[in-house]
Amino acid sequence: MKKLFGLIIALVLSVTLIACSSTIEEAQGESLLVIDINPSIEFVLDDEDNVISYTFNNADAEIAAGDIDFVGMHYEDAIDTFMNAAVQTGYIDVSTTDNTVIITFGNDDMAVENQLQTQAETRAQNFLEEHKIGGAVLSGQIVYEELQTLADQYDISIGKARMVQSALATDETLTEQELAEMPMNDLMELITTAHRETVEAFVEQRKDEAIALQQQMKATVQNQVQQHEQAVENGEVETPDYDAIRSQYINNIGMMVDAYQQRANEMRDNAIDEVDPDEYKPSNDNNPTN
Repeated sequence: MKKLFGLIIALVLSVTLIACSSTIEEAQGESLLVIDINPSIEFVLDDEDNVISYTFNNADAEIAAGDIDFVGMHYEDAIDTFMNAAVQTGYIDVSTTDNTVIITFGNDDMAVENQLQTQAETRAQNFLEEHKIGGAVLSGQIVYEELQTLADQYDISIGKARMVQSALATDETLTEQELAEMPMNDLMELITTAHRETVEAFVEQRKDEAIALQQQMKATVQNQVQQHEQAVENGEVETPDYDAIRSQYINNIGMMVDAYQQRANEMRDNAIDEVDPDEYKPSNDNNPTN
């Protein structure tokens, strides 16, 4: 009887997992969430704000989070997970105050988009504050002027403008106008399909090399991260002045984002030199805002 009961439980669990997987595959995309640290990642969310697809927008994201499957996560958990991966690989530097996290949310409903944008920024800010890491959380609307230009041109939201950019990167035969006028369901389906194809290609072609670089970068910053975490736990780290950091970023946004990206590039290049410069071939960056 025990063996029979065990078999029944195993069968029920298997059916449940298959059903959940099928539901995720068939779910309709409702929102787009983009997180730019320097690693840049893009999520499509369903109507319950759970991830149904994602893609790494650049090589840094492949390195930082290439061993993580975000599908099925609530977007707030995905933000925490991605930011933690950036900390562990040094892209978010616990020893500085010039870290930046740029959040861009898109939804067909402007009110929903604004609400999710605020909630996502708050979640990212809470992560920095909990770990006492200096940095600024900014909206893509502030940072990326080209998004505002595109939104104004076609009378769409900033979030939908980011969707148009994402879709344009997947199919260059389409035009901005066609995508801006495309029904939201079709636009989200186009992006979701492209996400799954690019992640599948990453797993088949570059994942092993990306994880090797990830391990090298983790080893480089491991002691620093552990010491910071211990100091935070012991109450030995002062809370950064987040308002001052944010003001500094907004007043010098172009220069600071460029400097941050340059530092990330140097970290990646150093890791490549340590692992094998002849082996690793990073993907072409697919982030239209970088």
